[in-house]
Amino acid sequence: MYRAALMVAVFVLLLPLSARSEIKAGSFEVGAFGGYNFFLGDQNLKAAPVVGGRIGYNFTRYFGLEAVGQYIAC
Repeated sequence: MYRAALMVAVFVLLLPLSARSEIKAGSFEVGAFGGYNFFLGDQNLKAAPVVGGRIGYNFTRYFGLEAVGQYIAC
């Protein structure tokens, strides 16, 4: 019973966050990401960490442009 009440409380508290995820015309978006890349086959490359970033601009609510760059430390 306690677990079910906790799950309901989490969903109720996170519900308002989805309402704020609106795309507005004329807005910028910036983000960073990281991960790990595994190469397969005979590529002569070793698995390595990946870091990168992205920047985007929303011209309208339905159209935007985004650029992404990443670095793999091989």
